[in-house]
Amino acid sequence: MNSEHEISEGEALDEWGDCHPHELRHEIIELMRQPTVQNVIRTVTQRMSKAKTAKVGETIECPSCGKGTVKTTYHKVFCSNYKTHGKRNCKDRYHNFIREHCNT
Repeated sequence: MNSEHEISEGEALDEWGDCHPHELRHEIIELMRQPTVQNVIRTVTQRMSKAKTAKVGETIECPSCGKGTVKTTYHKVFCSNYKTHGKRNCKDRYHNFIREHCNT
């Protein structure tokens, strides 16, 4: 050890206490699985693009929640909006999210 602030591997493991390396690894993997804002933006914009290009009668994924729904008109891209489903409003939720995170 080169300095007084360095500790041995054994001392470092003792400081971990009950936390074992394999448990720490699983915690890190779980954190990495959580979606980032960039990944969510990519996912919802891909869903929007697919929903817009789908033909009437095809099943689409709602860009906001991912729920599968049948495209009943040429302009339908969301599973719900405030007018038809009360508080469940994927259309506004999508546009508010994009407006907040994509300042364009």
